[in-house]
Amino acid sequence: MSANKSVGSSPEVRIGLRVEDETLTFFGTEEVNFKIAQGWTVVAVNPGDAYVDQYEEGGEVFETLAGADLVVVLKAPGNVNGAAI
Repeated sequence: MSANKSVGSSPEVRIGLRVEDETLTFFGTEEVNFKIAQGWTVVAVNPGDAYVDQYEEGGEVFETLAGADLVVVLKAPGNVNGAAI
């Protein structure tokens, strides 16, 4: 699962975790680490979104937290203002 808006040279990547069927899945960390290895630098880590699952039981609707993410802002190598090359 990937919730990333980052494609190619985008300066933002969403990283986080999701719980589905009692399984914890992380996303986005491989992309951030790959960009760091290419010379990108992290310039900010911002709040992202929370993921909520809904289920119905006994005629009532319940919500449970099913994950969350953060937005990692990256600066491309050789770029002064933080925008992608």
